[in-house]
Formats: sequence, structure tokens, C-alpha cells
Amino acid sequence: MNVVWYNQSRGNWDSGLLRAIFDKHPDLFIQHNFKGWAHFDRAIVIVVGKPEVAPLRECLDTLKSGIVILTSDEDAYFDYKAAIPPHLEIWSQYWTQDRPEIKERLLIGPSSRLFYGEGGVEYKNNSGFLRREFLWSFVGQVQNPSRQECIKTLLTLEGGLLQVVQMFGGNGENGMDYQAYLDIMCRSKYVICPSGSMSVDSFRLYEAIECGAIPITDMHCPREKDGFNWWRQVVPDADIMMVSSWSDLNQDWFKEPFYEERLKKNSWWNKYKEQLESKLVHAAYEN
Repeated sequence: MNVVWYNQSRGNWDSGLLRAIFDKHPDLFIQHNFKGWAHFDRAIVIVVGKPEVAPLRECLDTLKSGIVILTSDEDAYFDYKAAIPPHLEIWSQYWTQDRPEIKERLLIGPSSRLFYGEGGVEYKNNSGFLRREFLWSFVGQVQNPSRQECIKTLLTLEGGLLQVVQMFGGNGENGMDYQAYLDIMCRSKYVICPSGSMSVDSFRLYEAIECGAIPITDMHCPREKDGFNWWRQVVPDADIMMVSSWSDLNQDWFKEPFYEERLKKNSWWNKYKEQLESKLVHAAYEN
């Protein structure tokens, strides 16, 4: 099965999980990562962000069958209906309620940096070597009212590490190297994973699980209605600790031996990865 990274997009942070699955099966998935387009009868096409609609549609019209996977469109503004012919399946990260025709609702998974490093630098998951000295931790931005409420609550809790940074990705004032960021997760029992402004899904949640910590997140992002549970719509079988309001979080959430009991619940993530791999392998044979 041909896998086309449209516009030479292989290596994007949001696509690390997909790339890892394709790389695991090199004889089944033949990856193409270049500018322009080659003729294929069938393919899985990875579309990153919001490319120009007309050129993408022209390329996709040449396919007889296949799957288009939308990634990195966090605000969900891309006009995918105009860009993707109706005979192709659509899978998407950052699912929203107004996209009922999306066949597969995908989680973004950890940043590709965790799998592949960045700029020649490799990063390590040191969860087997570090002591969990922090009851909870949060290192990140405070860019919306929900996160402001989260920080206000965290300041009342004991046993944690809180570091507010100015820019995404550990950049800017009070920033942090990615390895140090991972190590803090490896030293934490719980990792606070508040929603971004446009989506509740975040690298942080999966990085926390991979590092042996328990994530606590929002039910939904600020632009979604109160009472809506995004996780139940996308991964209904996942057992995730979540809040409807960060003011609900208190010290009782971290009582022992709750950590050991909750840690077993993280198994949903490995199950999800296995199921996604199985779906992609099956799709390669079916399309």
C-alpha cells in the first residue's frame, strides 16, 4: 500500500504515531515523502494542516480508492469536503461534533520527538530509572480561561511541580528542554493535562502515559459546550481521569494507593495503539 506524505510532510510532530506504524511494516506500507504528486491507483494520503484545496483535490481525484488522514488541523477550519473526493475514506485527528462523516476519529499520540528525536538529538524515556518524587506536575502555557482556572487550583495543592512557560514546545521565557520535560513526567505520579484552546487532545496526555504517569485532563475544550465529553465520543472505552471543571480537583484525587490502582487503567492506550495498527494493516489489504 502506498503511503503519501502530501507536500513532504513526513516528520510533522502530530504524525509520530502514524509514522511509527508505517515504519514497523516497511514491506506493506511504501512511503513517499516528496513535493508534487505521482500517479497511484490506491494510497493512504497524510494531509497536514490546511493546504490549498484545489491542488490537493486535483491530486486526490486521480486515486481510484484510498484513505485520506487529516492531521494537525487543530482548529478544524480546513475545508476537507471540498478537498477530498467522496469515494475516498476520511480519517481525522482533532475530531469535532460537526464532522459526523469522519469514519475514524484518531488520537494524536505523543509528539514525534518521543519516537524519532529532533535535529539529530534523541530523547529517552527514563521512567525505569527515576524516582517519582512529585505527586503531580504541570509544565506548560496558560493561554485560555480553562488553563487559568487549572493553575489557580494547582496553586492550592501540595506535593507537585508547577512551571508556567511562555511559548509552545518549551520555547521562550522559562522554557524547558524536551528531555528535562520528559524526565519531570517520569518523576511524577500524575501529570495535569489541561485542554488547549481548540482541542482537548494533546501530546502531553500520551507522553505522560508513556512515561508511566497518570494523566488528568478536561472533558472538553473551551469552545465546546459544558457537559460534552470529547473522550467518550472518540475513545469510549478509555478509562481516563478527567474534570468538568478544574475547581473540582483537590488533594483527595491523589490519595494512596490510588496511583497504583489507576496505573493499571493506562492499559487502554496500548490497546488503542494495537487497534489503530490493526485497522491500518487491514485497510492496506482492503482498499
